[in-house]
Amino acid sequence: MTPNNVACVMCHVTWFEHTLAWWRVARACPGQVLLLRYEDLCADTRAQVARVAGLLGVQPDGAALDAVVRASSFEAMRQRHEATDGAASRAMRHEGEAGHFRRGSPGGWREKFTPEQSRRRERLGGSGLEELFPVTTGVAR
Repeated sequence: MTPNNVACVMCHVTWFEHTLAWWRVARACPGQVLLLRYEDLCADTRAQVARVAGLLGVQPDGAALDAVVRASSFEAMRQRHEATDGAASRAMRHEGEAGHFRRGSPGGWREKFTPEQSRRRERLGGSGLEELFPVTTGVAR
């Protein structure tokens, strides 16, 4: 499995299949695909930004990392979004769809899942996704 052959089939699968496929690719191709969880970004933003930089072959100094962390905080991104009236994300949304800023805290996916999605999540044992989205804890690992 490669990033190229995964991307070509993603529009015909469920969210679970989509996420599981990318999780598998990230594990099989760690030098090409980096899987980041919002929970991990919130827990240690600086370390996750450094991971992204590493995948890109960039070695930022501490000041650059700090600047990226500040600029990518939930509040800073929300402020930029509001200052531009959401122009950057408007083109990516369907008519009537809400903006992509909810509350900026991990675990919100649990509240957004339908009852059927929650049942499917509970049956993930052995797939690998239970590592990414644990049922009983707020942060995996």
